[in-house]
Amino acid sequence: MALKTYRSASGKAVSESLAQYGEKGFAYLSAGLYAEGQKVLAASLPLVPVDTGTLRASGYVTEPMRAADLVTVEIGYGGPAAKINPKSGASSDSYAIFVHENLEAHHPVGQAKYLEQPLNEALAGMPDRLGAFMRGRGESAAAAASEIAGYGAGGEETT
Repeated sequence: MALKTYRSASGKAVSESLAQYGEKGFAYLSAGLYAEGQKVLAASLPLVPVDTGTLRASGYVTEPMRAADLVTVEIGYGGPAAKINPKSGASSDSYAIFVHENLEAHHPVGQAKYLEQPLNEALAGMPDRLGAFMRGRGESAAAAASEIAGYGAGGEETT
């Protein structure tokens, strides 16, 4: 699984900034990330190839998970929301990745990279949107939000 890590110009990670604002900062960031995940999923739905509708119906966003100073949400198809295709009898979990990655397939409805494209588009302004989301939620969150908004859209990919 690839994760994005955001750092300020000084090299300070978002998690370092949040840690100084306590649990409320992490709670508000978690809520903001979940909202962002829901928006990415909604943007991906029209791009999901459709034969029986099984794959499109298996989209999900997990509740935020926190491990130490890392907050994550997972956006995907199949997985915990896997459905059985009535035509093939296969679980959407078993073919979601193949449909997503096959650039050679022609889909009358939808396209390959149906999740990656909207995610990449959303990443461009995500730190600013998360900052704005948190600013509206309290004093400690507002301080953390101003730190987050200064991180820009790049991020470095880690595994």
